[in-house]
Amino acid sequence: VTVPPTPDTIEVTVPTDSVITVCVTLESGFDPATTTYTYCDGSTGTLAGTLGTAVLDASGCVTYNAGSVSGVEEDICVIACDATTGFCDTTIITITVVPPTDTIVDTICTTCIDTLCLDNPFGPGSLVTTTLCDGSTSTSGTVIETTILANGCIEYTATGVVGRDTVCVVQCDAVSGLCDTTIIVVTVPPTPDTIEVTVPTDS
Repeated sequence: VTVPPTPDTIEVTVPTDSVITVCVTLESGFDPATTTYTYCDGSTGTLAGTLGTAVLDASGCVTYNAGSVSGVEEDICVIACDATTGFCDTTIITITVVPPTDTIVDTICTTCIDTLCLDNPFGPGSLVTTTLCDGSTSTSGTVIETTILANGCIEYTATGVVGRDTVCVVQCDAVSGLCDTTIIVVTVPPTPDTIEVTVPTDS
């Protein structure tokens, strides 16, 4: 009776322009001392994917360097073979490359309305919807009220209170299903005051 290893799938998420390391877990019965690792095409070392570059080391760990384009990397497949038993175990590594979380800092006056339009992180031709991170299109904070406009821009209105609010905005591409998160920190500082008085001479 032969009980072969079950092909495994590892799914991870990494921001663009960053590095992640994923290690293959050996099935029970494999001896690490006699197990070697290759990509599924039989190669080792560096593998060029569609969105980044993978490097496989001798211990079964893949270090993936994501590029500047978001999407899903599905071309990484690692086979672990035990020379003693002759068994091999296949692991498919699926990496979702997402845009990084951006932070925007803005300042408005206590009676102002400001509009901020975010760039499309997914490029021309993508169908992007913009909402707040909780899925809503408007919210009242401590010092501002935030509304998502029909064109995907963000409008925030100061409520006359001095302070700071944080707004979380998410843009999702209907085609790829990927989303990009932006944190907007809005500060409402005190308004400089002017006091005019009249005084007689020598007083």
